[in-house]
Amino acid sequence: MNTASQRAKEVKKLEIKLDKSKEYADIKLIQIKTDKNMTGKTSKNIA
Repeated sequence: MNTASQRAKEVKKLEIKLDKSKEYADIKLIQIKTDKNMTGKTSKNIA
């Protein structure tokens, strides 16, 4: 049972990491398409 719990925690960590990667990719795409460097609050409002 302990192994299943460890796997569930690992899956949750990977899901969070994937979400952050997708958010970063979205911001980079916007930067490329608009030729603007978006950082700080501006990028957080979009994501």
